[in-house]
Order: sequence, then structure tokens, then C-alpha cells
Amino acid sequence: MSSGTSSVTARPLRVKLATAEQFITHERRGCPTLSCDSRRWSSVCRSAFFIRFIIRGAMLKTNASSAGRTDPAAQSCLSLNRRELLAAAGALLAAPAFGLRVASARESGGPLNAWVTLDERGAVTILCPVGDMGQGILHSLPLMLADEMEVAWGDVQVRYAPLDPGAYGNAARLDRGQGSGNSVSIMGYHKGLRQAGAAAREMLVAAAAEEWGVPASDCYAEQSQVWCNGRSLSYGELAGKAAGMPVPEEPRLKSREEFRLIGKHAPRKDSAPKVMGTFPFMADSAGGEPALHAAVLNAPRRGARLKSLAYESPDGAWPKVMAIGDEAVAAVAEDYWTASSALEQADIVWEGGDTSSTESVFEELRGALAAEDGRTWIEAGDPESVFASAERTLDATYEAPILAHANMEPLGATARYSGEGCEMWVPSQNLQRLQADIGNIFGLEPENVLLHHCNMGGAFGRRIESEVAVQALSIAKALHEQGLPDRPVRLVWSREQDMRHDCYRPPYVARLRAALDDSGHPSAWTAKSAGHSLLAERWPWMVEESADPSSVGALFNDLYAVPNRRVDYVMRQMPVRGGFWRSVASSMNSFFAESFLDEVAHAGGRNPVELRAELTTDPRALKVLETAAEGWTAQSGIAVAKLFSSYIGTQVELERKDGAWRARRVRAAVDCGLAVDPDNVEAQIEGAIIYGLSALLFGEINLEDGAVAEGNFDRYRMLTLATTPTIEVELIASDHPPTGIGELGTPLVAPAFCNALFAATGRRVRKLPLRDDDLKV
Repeated sequence: MSSGTSSVTARPLRVKLATAEQFITHERRGCPTLSCDSRRWSSVCRSAFFIRFIIRGAMLKTNASSAGRTDPAAQSCLSLNRRELLAAAGALLAAPAFGLRVASARESGGPLNAWVTLDERGAVTILCPVGDMGQGILHSLPLMLADEMEVAWGDVQVRYAPLDPGAYGNAARLDRGQGSGNSVSIMGYHKGLRQAGAAAREMLVAAAAEEWGVPASDCYAEQSQVWCNGRSLSYGELAGKAAGMPVPEEPRLKSREEFRLIGKHAPRKDSAPKVMGTFPFMADSAGGEPALHAAVLNAPRRGARLKSLAYESPDGAWPKVMAIGDEAVAAVAEDYWTASSALEQADIVWEGGDTSSTESVFEELRGALAAEDGRTWIEAGDPESVFASAERTLDATYEAPILAHANMEPLGATARYSGEGCEMWVPSQNLQRLQADIGNIFGLEPENVLLHHCNMGGAFGRRIESEVAVQALSIAKALHEQGLPDRPVRLVWSREQDMRHDCYRPPYVARLRAALDDSGHPSAWTAKSAGHSLLAERWPWMVEESADPSSVGALFNDLYAVPNRRVDYVMRQMPVRGGFWRSVASSMNSFFAESFLDEVAHAGGRNPVELRAELTTDPRALKVLETAAEGWTAQSGIAVAKLFSSYIGTQVELERKDGAWRARRVRAAVDCGLAVDPDNVEAQIEGAIIYGLSALLFGEINLEDGAVAEGNFDRYRMLTLATTPTIEVELIASDHPPTGIGELGTPLVAPAFCNALFAATGRRVRKLPLRDDDLKV
């Protein structure tokens, strides 16, 4: 396992469940922290399909005296009968107030509840329960509490909450877990955080009223002060007394007219440190201790195994090179450059593994689509009888490529192992799941797995997975077993390792058919796709008798009234790991469905906007469609959808420049209910549109002899500022509660662009990404 002055063969480090296959085996046994963002998919994440899943997060018990530690007894999967299952689901949907327990009162101030602490100087600390990956959650969640608390925004500082699902779980997640994903953070924490803020406000008012000897109804809170008849007390002056006041059971929530921060334009507290380069990420975190640095080289193709490893250390001690199981080799040194250089100098031989190519993968998908009926996901009416008698029918096949997440910050984790437990700093979307994975793999009790949130430089679904953190802890454990000091080990994957060992958006091939009636409306619609099942890869028991919604969600746009319809799915696993990519099933299926509806419109001689308006009766959908279509030209395309409980319409207008078609303007109309932070909503849609355009124009992972060819942004390109079109985002005022926004803007870019390309040129694109021939027609 170690290095020496002469060439040696390293003994592979063996860690329980350390390989990718062992991860999958572990998941198949039933990972105890099943979470929405680990199996998320488009809008169907809130469908009746979930009734088949285990509900357990809501039943986690937490010892109030040890926040951040989950009860080991709660870590086993539960078996519920149908009545218990429905009752648990109903309880979660009710979303009662949470986290309002109070710590002991202190004269100098202290916690008003689990979410907010106030000191005698008037400084207010609000806890954020989940990691920020660029979606602005460090701003938007505390904002809601601060508004209800009537605290001056300048008095607020934000910290991450400890891992404690009992106190900080998300009511919009079926397991009520403490994780980030599926665009449910604002949706799930909205009510509870407002209640926590309102309770703190009423406790402060009650403390002031008691101090003055007046009824609380004569007092009011405003800008970190409580007022009564012209006199005031600051929140800091009331901190000690307020911490000991009873917690209101049903605090009064503000009306929308009373909001000072929610729905307004409050300055973000993370903007300045990000601009100045002081905003901390994983590379800045190790508890203040100097960390060792590690680099890793993973097996080049799936199924490959380490045959031999030899390395000659320059000084007989550092850097150290070791095998992690038989799927990876790691090097550890005092700095990253030395560690990564050691991997280049090591003699590493791999053997075996899958040798598929991109073309062979698509050939298999096309063959499966043609040969198999698949599993039915949606069925209504009798589409086949309609096709048999229809005078006009359409039939088209679409294809979508393998996509990488391409986070700006490569994957990494920092770990320290002591023998009895570990401490880790991980930029993870789901520390709760990670804690369970670490415990199961290394045989550690949850209370001995201390995890710290780290800010994330992008995630897009990639940071749900645990493998990088497991590698980091494997290295730290190996060094501990060699008798070396228990220093933190900071593992960072290189850009090439990140790109070539992603959990990719799988490729899909889909066939869509439609029968048209005399008015040009589709009277029948069928869609069948073939592709990888993310659920079968992780939890096959979930899809034993069902199609995988992470594969078929949004393949039929349920905004449209088509009386006869069916959606089928043929499962074919690909030779690289699949993962949850921003908007999941919608990322390819919205392209298939909304492009094909455009074909239906043109085949029936109908205006694409008017046809969509005639097919839906949903007033919110009609509004975003109408708003998105403003400024329509002969070179425009449109798409509309309801995803993540929100509505979006997207228009792309093209222009011809330098001999090729490009997007001149992208216009998005969004109804996400109450926009808690309008600036952030607009930013999320803008970023999602750019992400979608990058995938549309350049996104493609290619397999050559089983290995991923792309390794960096030279081959896996992203949209640049110079080529980014004008982006217009219009938010629709809504009386509805807030709904999902982080992934909403990505899926409709591709169909709207390709529909515009057809309008401008008559060329129909059914395979992504776009090629030069498509754009230069």
C-alpha cells in the first residue's frame, strides 16, 4: 500500500463496499436515507408513484441534547402497511410548524428557537438547513425568517445548521430529510421558516410588554425593535428575557402586503465575498488544521480492475501512493501538485472492463425501441384504434446524448479518521444520505460520523453521490492504520477525473406518434422511449413492476388535453454510471414532446402558439404561454410546461450571423407562485437557460473503447459570454405558494430553439446536440 526507495507493488487497500458495484449493492439492500433528491425526476416527483416508496425520514427521532446526531434506531428501513403509508404521506403534506423548541434562557441572550439566535448586541444568527450550490439558498431561506421576525436585514448573519433531520428536515421531501435537490427547498421550508420567524417576533414583543407592564397587543415590532407609545427596546436589549418566553403555538404570519423582504430586493450577503474571492469552499475547510492533499486516478472504464501498481518514492516517505479497492489509485502529499505528479509517475496497469462505443450504445437503444413493447407508464383511451382510422398521422424518432454535469468546482472532500469515528467537510447535496453511506461502508455509528456543510461550486444533481467522500475517508483511514498522525486529508478530483467519471445524464431514443383530427388537434398520442434506468441502477425494487419515472417523466406534456394517449418505456442500462442531471427526465423528454407537438402544429397547418393554447385549459399555463410569446417573429420557436409545480413558457428567437443560425433572444415567462427573492429567481432562470443552451449546442459525452473521450472544457464546451443571447425573464404575479425554480429554466431551451430553427429554415432537428450542418442550413 505504501511507497519506498525502490519500486514496489502496492497492496490494494480493501474497504467494505468501496467499489461502484458495491455502492450499487448497498443501495439495493435499501439505503436507510432514501431521499427525493436521490431519485428525483421532473414533476412526477410529487405523483402517486411515491406511494410505493418507503416513508421514513419523518419518523427520525433526534435527541434534543445532541443536535446533529440521528438516532441509530431510526436508521433501519420501515415496513408500513397501506393505511400507515397513506397516513404518513398525509402528515407530511400537512407540513406542520417545525423546529420551534427552545433552549434554556440566558441573561445574555441565546436561541429563540432551533433556527435563530439573538445576542445582547442585537446580532441575529439564522441557520440554513441545506447546502448552497449556487441556487441562492443561503439568502432566500433566512430571508423568509427575517421578514417574519421583523429583524433589520443588516443585523442578520447566516450559518449552516447541523445535520439534524428531526429539527431541520424539509416538509416537501417525502422522507422529510435534510437535503438539497428537486427544486423543493423554498417550497418545503417556506411555511416552517416563516412560523419560526413569527414565533421569535411574538416572543420579543411579549418580553417587551412584560418589561413595560403593558398588554402585548399595544406593542409592535419593526426593524429589530419593539415599540409601544413612542418608546422602544432593541432586540439586543430583549434577548435574554425573550429566550425564556413561551413559544407561541400558532404565531400570526404576515399578509403579503406586510412583507418587507419577501418578494422584494434585499442585498445578498454572499455577493461581496464571492466577488472578492473570500467566499469559502471545500478547499478552504479543514477545521483550521493544515491538511494533506490527495489526488486520485480512477479505472479508465467501467468494470476495469487494477492489475498492478508500482511507485518509487523520491525520499522513501512522501508522497504515498495506494490502491483504493481495485477501482482507483490515490496519491497523498503535502501539496496537490506533488500528489498529482506522483500519479503520473506511478506504473499503473488496469485490466478488463466494458469496451462499448457511443454508436454501439445507440444501436442497442434503437434496436430495443423497435423490438420491445416496454412497460406502460401512462394509458388513457384507445390510441391504437384511433391510429387505425385516422387520415393523418405523424411518426418521428428522437435521440438525446450522454451529458456530463460539468460543475465549475471539481468534486472533492476533506476527511479525518480517528479509528473510532470521522470528521468530514463535504460539498454535498445530501449530508443525511452521506452519513448513512459512511456509516454502512466503514461500520461507524451515525453519532461518530461528524459532517460539515461546504458551499458548492455548482452541483446540478452530481453532488448527491457519495463516492468521492468515501475515497477521501478511505485514504485517511489507510494513513491512520499506518500509524501516521490523524491529519485531515483533502481529496480533489482533477477536471479530467471529474469529467470522465461522472454519473452522466443517460442517452435516450424515443419514438413519438400522433393522429390528427380535422381541426389539426392530436386525437391520439403515443410515446415510447428506450434508455437507462437511474432507479434500477440504485434501487431496482422500486421499478420491478413499473416504468422508471426518472426516464419517462414529461414524455407526455400533461398540460395538453389529448383523449387517447400512452407512454411506454424500454429499460436498457448503459456502460457508464447514470446520474440525476439538472431537470432529470424533463431534460430530454421535454425536447422530445415539445418538438413533436411543433411537428403536429405544422402538419395540421396550425400556429404553434395557438395550438398549445387550444390544448390546455390551465389558466396559469395559458398566461406563461401568452407572455413568453410576446415579440414573436417568423424565426421564433416556443415551448411550455409545468415542472417542479411551477409553470414556464420559453420563446427562442434566432438570427443568422457569420453564416450560421444562433439564438438572438430567449424569453422566459415564469409562474413559480410567490417569488421569495425575485432577483434570485431571475438569476436561476438565466443560469438554467445558459446551461440548457450549452447542452443543446455542445453537450455530448462520447465513449471510445469503453472510456470517456472528453476530459475538459476544450472538448466539452460551454456557452461563453460573447455568444450568450439576450435573456428576458418575466415573473408572473401569483397568489400561490412558492414552488420550484432551480431546474425549471433548462428543459425548454432545446425544443424552443429547434422549433425556431424549423420555422426559419424548414429543417427539423431530432437528434442532439446540434451540428454545424443544422446551424448552417
